[in-house]
Amino acid sequence: MVTKGDKAMTTTRYFDARQLFNCMPNYTAPDWSQYSALEIGAAFDNQGNTIGGQPFDAVGVFYSIYGRRWDGEAEVITDILVDGDALAIAGRLSRLSGLQVSLYRP
Repeated sequence: MVTKGDKAMTTTRYFDARQLFNCMPNYTAPDWSQYSALEIGAAFDNQGNTIGGQPFDAVGVFYSIYGRRWDGEAEVITDILVDGDALAIAGRLSRLSGLQVSLYRP
């Protein structure tokens, strides 16, 4: 389940591995035990360079779902073009992993 403000959001939409894990090798799920949580953040393209790690509510070109490692580092799991799809996919990844999802706000 993903929370946005005080609302809990759930989804039953179907997403395949290419949507769920498009930043992972061979579109395979990561080892979820290496993460403490999942986060959704915005990203921008700046003349061919990606500027990630932006707050979810920023107007990004695309959105990324990260696994937050136990050491505090983040690893991108998937990139999504539409914010509503990002929320739905994050909900699906949360159910698959058993991890909580938060909207990234530095």
